Amino acid sequence: MNNEILLNLIKKIKPHNAKKYLSAKGWKEVKDSPRKDTYLFAHPAYKYKQIIIPQEDDYELYASDMFIAVQRLQEIEKREITSIITQLTNPDIDILRYRIQSQKAEAGSLSLNVVNKFINSVIDSLRAAVCDNLYPQTTHHSEMSNKSISQILEHAQFGQTEHGSFVVKVFAPLDIGDEYKTIRKGIVHLFKSTKTLVDAIEANSIPSFINQIQKKTLFSDNLVSALIDMQIWDDAAVELSTEWSPILPEKNIPSKIMIPAEYFRDIEKINQVITLSPKILTNEDHTVNKHKHKHILTDQVSEAQLLTLELR
Repeated sequence: MNNEILLNLIKKIKPHNAKKYLSAKGWKEVKDSPRKDTYLFAHPAYKYKQIIIPQEDDYELYASDMFIAVQRLQEIEKREITSIITQLTNPDIDILRYRIQSQKAEAGSLSLNVVNKFINSVIDSLRAAVCDNLYPQTTHHSEMSNKSISQILEHAQFGQTEHGSFVVKVFAPLDIGDEYKTIRKGIVHLFKSTKTLVDAIEANSIPSFINQIQKKTLFSDNLVSALIDMQIWDDAAVELSTEWSPILPEKNIPSKIMIPAEYFRDIEKINQVITLSPKILTNEDHTVNKHKHKHILTDQVSEAQLLTLELR
């Protein structure tokens, strides 16, 4: 990525967000800044390194001055510069990435149908993960698009596509109260579940893993189906990665999981077991079923009256 593109991205960084990011990463503001129009930060782990950021962003060389700070952070953190810029711009969000890896993707374009399928599978994975979190021990959610789930996921945002890649990027902001906690728990569940599937396949322990999920529900078939749908071509691998907000980082959760193309066949076998197992429905599913049953009885008044008499 050339410097002109980087400078355009850096212009979007607000000084107060940069301060928030640095504080979350353990940097301490030093009162005696060499210039009155800058903030000076030092870190106890980096004795001879300092970060200087502008106090205002309304002057011509702002992006160039902030670029120096970003380069210093890249040198220290050893991360991609675009990831650092994204978190400096949005320090109070979780960033979730779904990446397609395929020879067909390397051609430089994707059909609209393929993109539509991939984005829908991303949305379904988040819906299923949130449902799994709200209704644990459930094998199937028939009402993933109900109003309450949709309202929770309204806060998740589609991030700007990244230069030279096929990535669906999702932002989940921190400042939305209980909805944020639900989305964060859903993302954690998504990563734990995906890692569990990949580990079982890599350990060549699918039979014992199937035996395990027949005894105890680990995740719903909705979640696994969404992962399967992400393989838009037979040779496509899928990478899930996340950058937790530096303000509230998550520990002991894998930050990157690769699902190789050849693993999807085994994932389909595992999902068949979950799909064919006795359904454990969510509370809302039971409620919906009761309403449907009540509606049928209401339409057949005489049968309903007889049923009532028998029950008494």
